[in-house]
Amino acid sequence: MAEPKSRAWGAVAPVIVYWHGGGYVSPMVRTHWRFLDELIKRTGATVVVPSYALAPVHTVDEVQPLVDGTLELARSMGSRVYFMGDSSGGGLALAQAQRLRDQGAASLAGLVLIAPWVDATLVNPAIAEYESKDKMLSVKKLRVSGRWWAGERDARDPLVSPAYGTFEGLPRTLVTQGDHDILYPDTMNTVAELQLAGVDTTAIVTEDAPHTHSLMVWTPTARKDVEDIARWILER
Repeated sequence: MAEPKSRAWGAVAPVIVYWHGGGYVSPMVRTHWRFLDELIKRTGATVVVPSYALAPVHTVDEVQPLVDGTLELARSMGSRVYFMGDSSGGGLALAQAQRLRDQGAASLAGLVLIAPWVDATLVNPAIAEYESKDKMLSVKKLRVSGRWWAGERDARDPLVSPAYGTFEGLPRTLVTQGDHDILYPDTMNTVAELQLAGVDTTAIVTEDAPHTHSLMVWTPTARKDVEDIARWILER
């Protein structure tokens, strides 16, 4: 991966704003930091990791000022700013990209969504097929934390569940997803919606892989995903 490093380092190095997962109720863990360390090694990117306030004490409405301030900071660091997130952080990244687009903000360079949680309601009937395969997530628990995160908003509000938003005009997007994940059906629906909306969308789907497997950099599959993510970021 020496060539991607040399291409990225310098004035054109990307800036990545990373929104961590954890069901909107849990903070960053070591797995996140290990993933970001590997990504930095391969891209030379500057990574900004906002410490956003978590449910149930805090709600989605409190994150908007942080997003705006973080984006302003990131833009001061470089011209190519990416939003990246895993699980709930992926949902947050997508929802905020929709909001920024609607407000007429300058477009992000791209979105990287790692097993994103895009529908807090989890009402898709196709999810039932994956519940026995998913050893990490619980539909019941996620619905509770999604309700907490929504606060006074409906759980179908696009700021909470970007699957109910619109996709036209979003930046190029990369999605990684395993198929042993209750979020798999909603993720793939979102990929289809992005493509129908004309968004330059790349999906990396891994068979027999668990939720957020791309973060597990001690595995060969995750290391390949990190390389693919880095290559995608450095393409432009």
